[in-house]
Amino acid sequence: MPKRLILIVEDEIVIVRELEEALENLGFTTCGFAPSGEEALLHAERERPDLALVDIRLRGKMDGTELAGVFSKRLNIPVIFITAFSNREVIERAKLSDPFGYIVKPVRESQLRVCLELAFERIAGEKKRKAVDKSYLETIDQLREQLAQGSDGPDSTSMNLERTEDRLHAHKGKTSPVKKSPNSSIFPRIPRKPIAGISGRS
Repeated sequence: MPKRLILIVEDEIVIVRELEEALENLGFTTCGFAPSGEEALLHAERERPDLALVDIRLRGKMDGTELAGVFSKRLNIPVIFITAFSNREVIERAKLSDPFGYIVKPVRESQLRVCLELAFERIAGEKKRKAVDKSYLETIDQLREQLAQGSDGPDSTSMNLERTEDRLHAHKGKTSPVKKSPNSSIFPRIPRKPIAGISGRS
């Protein structure tokens, strides 16, 4: 398995070197460091790291929380904050970017290891969830197309469609609450085409 790439975004070179050494001891590979948000974006676009360790206070106009938001929305790069600040205001701002961890300096290697393990476990879980969601949605699209064309028996197709939608709801409910009213569907139902010789059911 290739080593996971970590980008360090920190403007204190002493801390950068300490993090590089700790990451190497833990079996990770650093793909460089950047002292500012602007430089970090250029670096991330070029290197595509698996995760970024980001200080909240950085050089330049962009701070760590703003950078984390861009990483998440534009590049899909998860972030662990590393900062000397632990007051409520800073933490609340950091939470807005949905970080994968938050470490208060000075950083201990054991603390970094646990935070990284939890972060990559979450990353793997989210990838698996998205893959399952995609599979269900593809199946739903196929069943809806069959139902629209009136092929393979509309009754059985409709039942399979509703069963698959229910499974998707159940799967989503494990990770985020999804409200579903009785007899509802996440997709609008396609009216069944009348079949010759068979009267409609009430």
